[in-house]
Amino acid sequence: MKSMVWDDELESVAQNWADQCDYKHGHNIPQNSEFQRTKPGQNLFATTRRPVDPTRSLYYWVDEEIPFYTYANNSCVPGEKCGHYTQAVWADSHRVGCAVAECAVKSPFLGYRGVWYYVVCNYYPPGNYIGQKPYRAGATCSECATDDSQNTGECAAGLCPTEYECSRFPENCGRENKCGSTVLACQNGGTPDYDNCRCQCLPQWTGASCQSPKCPVVQQCEQGKPFDYSTCSCQCGKYFSGARCEIPNCRAMGANSLDRYSAWCSDPNNTPKYCDYRLSGTTDLIKYAACPVSCGVLEDFCPGKTCLNGGQLECGSCKCTCPRYFTGQRCESPNISELGKNGADEWFCSTSWFAPWKCSQRFFQDAPEELIQYKYCPNACNII
Repeated sequence: MKSMVWDDELESVAQNWADQCDYKHGHNIPQNSEFQRTKPGQNLFATTRRPVDPTRSLYYWVDEEIPFYTYANNSCVPGEKCGHYTQAVWADSHRVGCAVAECAVKSPFLGYRGVWYYVVCNYYPPGNYIGQKPYRAGATCSECATDDSQNTGECAAGLCPTEYECSRFPENCGRENKCGSTVLACQNGGTPDYDNCRCQCLPQWTGASCQSPKCPVVQQCEQGKPFDYSTCSCQCGKYFSGARCEIPNCRAMGANSLDRYSAWCSDPNNTPKYCDYRLSGTTDLIKYAACPVSCGVLEDFCPGKTCLNGGQLECGSCKCTCPRYFTGQRCESPNISELGKNGADEWFCSTSWFAPWKCSQRFFQDAPEELIQYKYCPNACNII
């Protein structure tokens, strides 16, 4: 049987529930808590007398219910309760946290409307699984050295210390306490590491006590893509872009000869079709998407939208990515602030009195000559 130690986060979760003053089993667990995935076990207790110490309820449950429980056939005397006892002694439960709340409403006592006190104790891992006994009978500490990853293989006071206990209370396990009197109050599912005197935080948290979010904004990534807390961004891969992977990178889809798509891309009237895409090297199935680059109908993803002057249409956002020398929604305007700044650009500025804003001839490096003749003069003409 594992030894049980106090857990501050279980206490906090218990307090959250007790403060509801709703006498029934339940939890109010923070979204990023380690207890979100596997809910703790729970015992409840209500009284009209203020409890001095909520942990004393553990002893009451054991002392009051043990006479009614029979280990041999895992049974309870009809009409009596044994669940509090079996959870308190459940062999695998080795962390406990209790809390008490003073309540003035929702009294569980019939006809009583005064102040009452609500005690909640949480256990982790949970117990009380139907059909299972709370522990296995056998010699003391006979299973401390089993392959159970939670055990240390040691025996202390007739119980099996866990790695969790030894990391938080090393003196319980005969280990050196390197942190002195320091108590590591790790929050948000963080694990105390007393070997290095710091908290081991979950990926989404940081700080000495794991108290601060790692990322100011956590995006809800689309397409089933993961959020990377080391970069605080969605990992979109090559087929999607955008803060949430919401923009399909259509030029990448189908560019890989291994990508597979169904249906023909166009009919005799050149009407674009829609395809289901299975993207190579991924589990992505792009359902009912406009056929991308391999079909030659990329622009049909954005009906009526075309880009001028060598601009590239991004099918996901329907925006034009313009070359350096042009700007505008369709790359229709010369980017005057850039013209002539490149030393490889060449031009002849007009001296004509009626057209000083024209250039008689000009061509620019990496830009088609026919697109930029007889346009506005650039920086070098000093008349922009």
